[in-house]
Amino acid sequence: MRFDRGVQVASPLRRAPSQVPIRGRPSAAPRGTASREYTTGTTALQSREHRGTVERTEKGSEMRLSRLLLFGIVACGDSQAPSTAGVTSVLVSGPTSLQFLASATLTASVQGTGAFSPIVNWVINSGGGHLSAATGASVQYTAPLVLDPSTVEIYAVADADHSKVGKLSVAITPAPAGVVAIAGTYIGDLHDYEFRRPVAGQPLNVIVDRHVTLSYVVSQAGPHLAKLTGWLNGDASCTDGVPFTVNDDGTLIFAQNFACPSYYIPYPGGGGGQCQVGQYVFNGAGTWDYLGNLQFVLHMDLSSCLGDVYGDQTFAGHKQ
Repeated sequence: MRFDRGVQVASPLRRAPSQVPIRGRPSAAPRGTASREYTTGTTALQSREHRGTVERTEKGSEMRLSRLLLFGIVACGDSQAPSTAGVTSVLVSGPTSLQFLASATLTASVQGTGAFSPIVNWVINSGGGHLSAATGASVQYTAPLVLDPSTVEIYAVADADHSKVGKLSVAITPAPAGVVAIAGTYIGDLHDYEFRRPVAGQPLNVIVDRHVTLSYVVSQAGPHLAKLTGWLNGDASCTDGVPFTVNDDGTLIFAQNFACPSYYIPYPGGGGGQCQVGQYVFNGAGTWDYLGNLQFVLHMDLSSCLGDVYGDQTFAGHKQ
């Protein structure tokens, strides 16, 4: 702009200040409009740059937010995943008391979460007895033979986790004394083998060799003493029975050289008169058990005017 004779004339080579594009800071811009335009232009530029920055920042934030949300979803999904399956306990059922040698069924079940093995392993931890199987949901347990009150402890162990154990304690009623337990009536097979020696120094003549089913009765006769009555050496003269000792280890021993009461029979062939008969037990032994089994061998002598008859009687029977 120039001044000519006091009149303000616009230079044709220069635009009005309001039309001058602002590309940078003017070196000699007059105060006023140009400066304001520059400021305004700069602000607009800064505003556009700010908006771009904000847009970029917002896009970056959205990406980060999306990633965080995705991570959060995955994390939440992990936190809600089911816990690891496993065994929590083993439940055992069965009797809490049993008689000696009695049997009972024991059952066990494995408790837990998720999928796990239901297999149970059985163990007699103390006290003895017998299990019908080592594994299974149920087993048969047979109590031991005890002479004093005792307790058996049985474990049911989870096969999937050996730290999970179900326990069962069983009180065992003891067996009575042997002489009490052995008492009763026994039926079984008797081998009756008898032979005779008519004259001293002569060979023996076998007169009986038979197998028959007979019964014998055992009754208590003392603290460790019992007696046996029944068919003895083909004769029933020992009506009071033959005594024997009952041992707790399952053995028995007959009294040696025991004489049964004598009795008389008519002389053979008539003519009157009586023939005295005496019956004796030389010795004998056997076995017994709390299950009701009885075995013995008796060696006996039947003496009379007809000569001596010796007999071996072998018996094996079971209590009725």
